[in-house]
Amino acid sequence: MALVVALAATTALAACGQDDGAARALDSLLTGWAGNNLTKASLLTAEGKGIDGPVAQQQLAALEGDLAARRPTLTAKGKPQITDGEASVAVDVTWPLVDPVSWSYATTVRLRESGGRWKALFGPTMIHPDLRPGEK
Repeated sequence: MALVVALAATTALAACGQDDGAARALDSLLTGWAGNNLTKASLLTAEGKGIDGPVAQQQLAALEGDLAARRPTLTAKGKPQITDGEASVAVDVTWPLVDPVSWSYATTVRLRESGGRWKALFGPTMIHPDLRPGEK
């Protein structure tokens, strides 16, 4: 009986640690995106390859186009849903256009555990679900 309880507690703690790591990676991404500073975010490309924060920052500016001078409000709709080292969470994005007009839409942020750390998958469809490489 003690072994079962200890195993259950260990599994719960590991799951909690996964949740915390994914949530921290999400928070880092959303804070960096909203603040126009991805230089410290831990990111992967949409294909799962490592990408440096400064490179991601340049790509973000290019993807945002004319909106780059404005900063979006980003609201995660719940906690990352984790399955087998992958996670996703819906995010509401609101861009201020011209007072009082704004543009709002939903996107999905995907995360992956890589090298023992959670990292957000960065790419055009993270910015907007219909955005493709080369578009802005």
